[in-house]
Amino acid sequence: MAVIVRDVTETRRYEDSLRSALQERETLIREVHHRVKNNLQIISSLLNLQKPYIRDSEDIRIFEESQTRIKSMAMIHESLYQSESLSEINIKSYLSRLVTELLSTYGASGVVPELEVDEVGLDIEVAVPLALIVNELVTNSLKYALPGGRGQIRIGFRELDGIYLMEYRDTGPGLPDDFNSGGSDSLGMTLVRALVGQLEGELETFTDGGAVFRITFPSGDR
Repeated sequence: MAVIVRDVTETRRYEDSLRSALQERETLIREVHHRVKNNLQIISSLLNLQKPYIRDSEDIRIFEESQTRIKSMAMIHESLYQSESLSEINIKSYLSRLVTELLSTYGASGVVPELEVDEVGLDIEVAVPLALIVNELVTNSLKYALPGGRGQIRIGFRELDGIYLMEYRDTGPGLPDDFNSGGSDSLGMTLVRALVGQLEGELETFTDGGAVFRITFPSGDR
């Protein structure tokens, strides 16, 4: 009978080395997201300190909108920092937090949000532009469609056959007859168009019991 003895010491050392390297990488990524979030919050705080020196109401409004954009990005990095995967966030959980934060910021307690969002994990390259799009659409509804602070906004998000579909609705009076998302010169719609382009997607707008924004974009690698 032959006995074969194999020295597994080197193999175990190699495995331990890989495990240690992976843990260090995860720690580094987590720290990066944490620092980015903190830096964005510092920027928002600095803007807050500057705001009392602004006298024009329109300038204050623009200032506050910039703060909500910064906050929406900070929340992305906070979600990634808290996520187990560190590379993907649960878009359902994130959008729920974002909408709640926006309604609180604008004091729109009479606006009821309704989310029908699939449990989808999105990486940061998709999550950031999508978050900014939702930020602009919610802000637009609260400013123009639901100025009385009452009504409803609905957000749907799902994946079907390699395509992501997001549909945003509000219960306001709908879009103006001459509204053209491709030709609107407002900053909000300019940002939405640019962000949809970044996602290599398409934007459709129409009125159906209120304003409707339908966005589709590929779910594969970009």
